[in-house]
Amino acid sequence: MTVDRSGPTAAALVAFFGLGFVWSTAIPLGRVAGNAGVPALIFPFVQAAGASLTLGLVLLLFKRSAIREPIPWALFLVSGTFGHALPQFVAFLAVQRLPIGVVGLIIALNPLLTGLVAAATGTQALTARRLIGIGLGLTGVALVALPGFALPSADALPWVVLAIATPFCFAIANTYSARLRPVGSDSTRDAFGMMTVSALSLLIAVALMGAWYLPDLSAPTAGDGALLVHGLIAGVAFILFFVVLERGGPIMVASASYVILILSTLWGWAFFGERPGAGFLIAAGLVMTGLYLMLSRASSGTDQ
Repeated sequence: MTVDRSGPTAAALVAFFGLGFVWSTAIPLGRVAGNAGVPALIFPFVQAAGASLTLGLVLLLFKRSAIREPIPWALFLVSGTFGHALPQFVAFLAVQRLPIGVVGLIIALNPLLTGLVAAATGTQALTARRLIGIGLGLTGVALVALPGFALPSADALPWVVLAIATPFCFAIANTYSARLRPVGSDSTRDAFGMMTVSALSLLIAVALMGAWYLPDLSAPTAGDGALLVHGLIAGVAFILFFVVLERGGPIMVASASYVILILSTLWGWAFFGERPGAGFLIAAGLVMTGLYLMLSRASSGTDQ
């Protein structure tokens, strides 16, 4: 196997940090929207709808041939449900009850849990290095859950447990999407299908629960502004995602977890006065080390 050691291009690096930045903003924007009374289902729906519209426009303008490819319905259903709708709904609920940095730390478990699920399903081997990385990451989150260590109170513990469903859903989506995706399938078309399924499923949930929300245009709230920004940048996030995927590879995409963890901590500190304590920093250090062990060797092409 030949490994490209030339490193990522400047365009890939710019897109990489842009992707981490855009993804990290979903956490504080979700807090703002929740504080303003936006229903939990509406926030991820706006994100999915915004991304679906943006990607659909890209397909119509630049990739019409991809629209005529056979539709992998199973891929769209799995990736749309477990890759977006469920985890984003859970993350929105969690960020209303947990410090923003803690939510970012839990979401950063995505590559670690993906490795665990991939090994359990026989998709990818679980080497000793990866196993240690997973153990360190889970230890970091376990420390966060200890009363008085990083949480504001013991009452927040159930929300930590619930929040872990977010990276676990991502791990299921990552693993099974790789299995279900047809060889040579167009990435933009697949992402459009994923986000369209997510938007439709969330819309059905909104209808069933009667959780409709319309902003008051005469007196828009901060939550309305958060929804607008979130919907606009959602499509940008997926465009950046494909730039990083095509120019830097899947390991570089997974490494965005580092940026999300760091920036989400900064957002909580800068905008919500959530100054990270020693306990959180220790937990974050363990998760970052776990991410390094999971991703670094794989990126060198020697850990198969």
